[in-house]
Amino acid sequence: MPIQSVRNGLRYDLAASYQSSPASGTSFVAGLAFEAKDADTRSLAYRGGRAFAGVRLPIGESGFYTALSATVRHVDYRIAPTSADVKEWRLFARAAVGVPLGPKGLFAEVAASYTARLYNSGSGLRDYD
Repeated sequence: MPIQSVRNGLRYDLAASYQSSPASGTSFVAGLAFEAKDADTRSLAYRGGRAFAGVRLPIGESGFYTALSATVRHVDYRIAPTSADVKEWRLFARAAVGVPLGPKGLFAEVAASYTARLYNSGSGLRDYD
């Protein structure tokens, strides 16, 4: 079986979020989601959930802004009972400053981000960031 086909399967994602703009130019979003993935090879199938949030804050009246966002995701792979169980946490954080490039809503962003994967000790996989 070719390597590409073992990942074949449906992916389901159900998310709910709340978005608001309580002050002029300020906006935020927060949400929760459930996801599941089938695959021809059982060890590549998973189920999990995630929480996410973000905020965008204006800097003065000139159109500049800061944006912060984060996602925490938990994935539980559907490993066969005879294999090591694999569970992972995925963390993502991003901070940005936006600069307006004209009156039409076009912006350039300078951003820094951080990503990490943390595995359970029984999986035999190494954490990384």
